[in-house]
Amino acid sequence: MSSKRILNLVLVAFLFWPCTQVSGQGVSQEKSSLMGAIAGQVINESGQPVVNVLVTLRSLGGSKTVRTTTTDAQGKFEIKGLAPEAYQVWAWQPSFFIATPEDSGSTLYRVGDQVTLRLIKGGVITGTVVSQTGEPVVAVPVRAYRIDDSGQRFRNLSGSFIRTTDDRGVYRIYGLPPGTYIVGAGGSDTSGPEYWVNPFANDAPTFAPSASRDTAGEVAVRSGEEVSGIDIRYQGDPGSSISGTATSAAPVVSGFSIELTRDFQGRSQPTAQSFQQPGSRGFLFSGLADGDYYLTARLLKPEGVEWLISDRRLVKVRGADIDGIELPVKSLGSLSGQIQLKETTAPECKDSIRPSFAETIVTGRRSQRIPNEDQSTVLSLTQLIVPDEHGGFILRNLTPGQYSFRIRTFAKYWYLDSMFLEAASGKVKKGEPERRPVDAVKNLTSVKSGSRISGLTITLAGGAGVIEGKIAPGKNEKTLPRKTFVYLVPAEADRVEDVLRYFVEGVSPDGSFTLSSLPPGRYWALAKTVPENEVPNVEALRLSSSAQLRKELRQQAEAGQADAILKPCQTLTLELPSASPKFTGVP
Repeated sequence: MSSKRILNLVLVAFLFWPCTQVSGQGVSQEKSSLMGAIAGQVINESGQPVVNVLVTLRSLGGSKTVRTTTTDAQGKFEIKGLAPEAYQVWAWQPSFFIATPEDSGSTLYRVGDQVTLRLIKGGVITGTVVSQTGEPVVAVPVRAYRIDDSGQRFRNLSGSFIRTTDDRGVYRIYGLPPGTYIVGAGGSDTSGPEYWVNPFANDAPTFAPSASRDTAGEVAVRSGEEVSGIDIRYQGDPGSSISGTATSAAPVVSGFSIELTRDFQGRSQPTAQSFQQPGSRGFLFSGLADGDYYLTARLLKPEGVEWLISDRRLVKVRGADIDGIELPVKSLGSLSGQIQLKETTAPECKDSIRPSFAETIVTGRRSQRIPNEDQSTVLSLTQLIVPDEHGGFILRNLTPGQYSFRIRTFAKYWYLDSMFLEAASGKVKKGEPERRPVDAVKNLTSVKSGSRISGLTITLAGGAGVIEGKIAPGKNEKTLPRKTFVYLVPAEADRVEDVLRYFVEGVSPDGSFTLSSLPPGRYWALAKTVPENEVPNVEALRLSSSAQLRKELRQQAEAGQADAILKPCQTLTLELPSASPKFTGVP
């Protein structure tokens, strides 16, 4: 198998919440032998079924199941014989992309679930590439770079935004998510077959209409629409190259992946990818225009679980080749912990189902984005971790930064009761305060390269409730604003400082919402619309630094008087008025 195909397989593999005594460490849960199915339907933007779509299912638990099927004439599918675990399900069809969780609901499913996946038709950019004399330029790679997503986050399933021209010099790039693009011809094409010789690999890209990167024309793309006439008069100017070597103190089996991104107006733009095979002399990027670039090398350890990654290396290209770059890779951070279960004695919950660790997910969320960071690298390292049968877990491949942690269980009537990180070990010096466990909900956890953090204890308690409801559009609105969220805050005065009683959840396009894993008690609710470039999340809302925002939300919710008294293991229906005007300060 070729080195490029091995790399692609590796990257694909990484795509992708009144009580009695606590029971946790050493708790073993019985393994269910019941097998089941996950079924659903794939629809388009208009709600119509999409036929003959490839549907892929992957387990996050111990079985490591990967199954595929296709949709029938009604866009429906079913995958049987599944163990009771947590699963990811996604659909793929050329020229379409799948909506993110914000638009289509959860991406995690369990046996017995009915899944609805919404595919959206991508946009198209097409045009011609001609030489300075007006002749067609044949087989030149043309790439579309998305420079602004307008706050619309989609999981692209159409591959690289790159195509080559035909014998008429015509190119057509399809399956583009909405946003603003620039289009360039020439330079290296790492998406092509290895045996293909690219005669334009050493040319600096020419951007439409006939410009450098800094003066390129911008192209606005909408879902399902075609933008034609984006023609390029090819310059064929020679580009520069960057070469070097990635190194590791650990054994090198699979080889290094080296990613090149370009800095443009403070944003990191993916540019190219190279692969350094074991024992080879190094890597090479050619056909580069003048500009500031960042290099990052990655290496998968032989065990196939942990990555080594280099620091991002800034390289300034100014009309000359640059060689001798060294990219030593080093270990990322990890954090281990334990889930505990706290049973409830509430009579309303006598029939509630205890959480299954096989259907429980733990994730780490880094709080800040580092300037010029390649987000594709960070996201491809992100893991969804399923605890072992005793509730133990390890979060690996954590890039340096500060983290919050999220736990999700399919057990309907259980909620997050506490999350503490044990105090650092070592002798306490005279005069220092006694070290106590740190509340990992209110405070971020710092992770450094190579750090091995342990002692995160997550306690889930029984007796949670659920609030479901719907929001109607305002008087002058036909539909709700796309970025509408429901906030839930504690109404009881003695619970104001309990950050685990603050919640935020997105509202579906039809106005419906579900707030789950809620501790019993009295709440106020309100709906808010937020700016397009902001995505609220409950972990940030609960941080100590968000105290003022929680205070403001509670004041606004109290004035709205959308009151809910939630009993243990109860599901309530709540009607909310239309969303309030936009506000800033979303965590």
